[in-house]
Amino acid sequence: MLATPENIVAKALARLWMDWVEDERLGQPRKAFSFDGRLAFDVNAAIMGQPAAASPLRLSRSSAISLIDTLDLVSASLENLQALRDVADLVGGVAYATVWTDRCSTHGHAAELNAAGELMQWLGEALTDVETAAEKEAARRVPDNRNDRETRLSMLAAGIIDNGDPESIEELACELLAHAKVERGGG
Repeated sequence: MLATPENIVAKALARLWMDWVEDERLGQPRKAFSFDGRLAFDVNAAIMGQPAAASPLRLSRSSAISLIDTLDLVSASLENLQALRDVADLVGGVAYATVWTDRCSTHGHAAELNAAGELMQWLGEALTDVETAAEKEAARRVPDNRNDRETRLSMLAAGIIDNGDPESIEELACELLAHAKVERGGG
């Protein structure tokens, strides 16, 4: 039987429930499933006459998990800090770009964000915070070898220059000159 406007909801629920029955993980709590799994969990509960599942936990921006708190930046090598910063920049950029797609708004492009849009916005902000924390940790370090010195200078240069603070740029220039002197064997 083909789907029609009159039977589409029933067919969708039936298909969702059939997928659930095939993939059911007995004894697993609702929170152990992905979004579509939780939806199927709720449909199954309704079909089986079980009590409705509790509403999903909603975190405010202020109570959301901080990605920085999950990382041990102090113990990371400068090479790992650079990799972390670069990946956070790449993935954060994708998250921010995704916010502008129709999938992330309630009524198409540039409208109010839906749940997906809020998630992508939060992820972009959280990854920007990771980038900043990695750069601050790199700035705090005093490298004792050529590779770490180059990695640190590479990580910090663009941000310092983009910031436009003459004193910070001068300090960076002094560090670059000292590095060049060591590279030439004069230091």
